[in-house]
Amino acid sequence: MPVVAVTFHKDRGPADTKQTMALRTLARSHCLGLLPLLEVLACATAPEPPPAPKEDRALLWTRNKLTQCQAGRDDVCLTLAQEWPYAQGENRALMEQGLTIACERGHAQGCRSLGQLLARTSSIASAQALERSCQLGQIGECTQLVMSHGRPQRPETYEPERAMRAAEHGCGHGDPQLCGWVLELDRLGRVPHSDERLDGALVQLHCHGRPATDPECRRQVGLAYSGRFAGSDQIANPARARTFLDEACEGGDVQACQLSAKDPPSKSGGAGRPRSP
Repeated sequence: MPVVAVTFHKDRGPADTKQTMALRTLARSHCLGLLPLLEVLACATAPEPPPAPKEDRALLWTRNKLTQCQAGRDDVCLTLAQEWPYAQGENRALMEQGLTIACERGHAQGCRSLGQLLARTSSIASAQALERSCQLGQIGECTQLVMSHGRPQRPETYEPERAMRAAEHGCGHGDPQLCGWVLELDRLGRVPHSDERLDGALVQLHCHGRPATDPECRRQVGLAYSGRFAGSDQIANPARARTFLDEACEGGDVQACQLSAKDPPSKSGGAGRPRSP
């Protein structure tokens, strides 16, 4: 217990002053054990500290998912692709990081969602992500790009080279409508002509899954270049037709040999099937 000193006068006892009275009270409170009680009462009357801010559960969820995504969980990266429309502020920025990772790892849906998320903030980055999505096989995105940029009657958005890239990617993933757009955009002449590009589109349209080196496939492409299929007269090219038919014949295709012995007809046949030679 602390020692309390009290001063007394020699003749008349303790000095009867305010200071002396206070010292007496302090000494008496120590004797009675009142100081701890006074401390408790002082604490009870102190103002309450401000409440701690509530945790943002959505933000914590996104941080957790982003950590897993960064660690290699591609499925978790794609989970963010489903949730980004509901994100705001810091949560949205974290989702952008996750979708960027998914897109860089080659996930078409991740690129598509990233492009949509960026549409309000960066048109260039958004367009790059959407084109990457198409390149990776998002047929719907390829179609949208072609519709937006492949029509001359819409000059404000007409970008034929961009439309051709999208059509070519979509065609390469097996979409016949986009293969048709490859032929149409080439016919319009607004992009440099490429025999290789047209060859690829015709293989997709007429070879039904056979490899381009298959003799029957070579014959079908030759017939397309000869104008034997409905609608193929727009790409009729007798020299290319002869090349493909000769290659098919050399590969052992009897019908191609019969056809290459004479000039292929230049008129269209019926409903996408070659006329009998």
